[in-house]
Amino acid sequence: MTVQSSAAQSFPMLEYLDSIQAKRSGVSDAQQGLNPDILSNVTATAVSAMTSASQGKLELIARIFADTGMTSLFKGILQLVCKYQDKERIIKINNNFIPMNPREWNTQYNVTVNVGLGTGGKQEQLATMQMILAKQEEVIKGYGLANPLVNLKQYRDTLAKFINMAGFKDDSAFLMEISEEQAMQMAQQAAQAPKEDDPNTKAAKVLAQVEQEKAQMQMQQKMAQLDLEKQELELKVQKEMLELQQKQAQFEADMAMKEMELAQKIANENKKTNLNESKELINALDKINNIASK
Repeated sequence: MTVQSSAAQSFPMLEYLDSIQAKRSGVSDAQQGLNPDILSNVTATAVSAMTSASQGKLELIARIFADTGMTSLFKGILQLVCKYQDKERIIKINNNFIPMNPREWNTQYNVTVNVGLGTGGKQEQLATMQMILAKQEEVIKGYGLANPLVNLKQYRDTLAKFINMAGFKDDSAFLMEISEEQAMQMAQQAAQAPKEDDPNTKAAKVLAQVEQEKAQMQMQQKMAQLDLEKQELELKVQKEMLELQQKQAQFEADMAMKEMELAQKIANENKKTNLNESKELINALDKINNIASK
């Protein structure tokens, strides 16, 4: 018995099923970047847009699952835990050991499943988180820890999410844990801190200190200049006094020399006068002797 081949009809059926799957899930060869014909004719931006669109559809499907079946599932799990766990347990959450007693819980909690930050690839989500971090840093730097928008714990949680999105599950290896009480306490300390902690105030204080030190240096230079001028004046006065003393000594020496010369001159004249008188006396005696001999 000859069986007719149905391969020719089965391949179009498989293509039809692939198209239905791509429409329902958003995952296709084109959107995954697996079609060489499309890759050779479009830009990288277009391929990235198609990939983002497929990821958006996957996230939409995940959100529908979360809003329908997952909510009911976790409500049931919560009810069973509250009903059958009859003693307290210690569990580890964020590297902290916390006591847990489900008997005290309310079994009618509203469950909300967080699927993700929204559409877009991982790089876009990281860029969004980086922008949020930058804005939080601007608020903290501009208004301090006591600002009404962002506290230190919120900033730490944003950093933790950024680290988790980067692929590191344990953010405690990079950041220390901080509680709301610690964040509030640090905000109060920052609010009570003196205004000198402000960067502008610190800069003004440093500038004033520099100006004061500059004025002190200028005053010291002026005092040193005055001391130098005083020393030079004293040296000039001493020099003039020494010159005056030398002139006075020279004058006294000259006067003494002149007195000596005058006294010598007088003595010479007196000696000459005495000699003349002696000669006159001798001549008179000679005359007397001549007269007596006659």
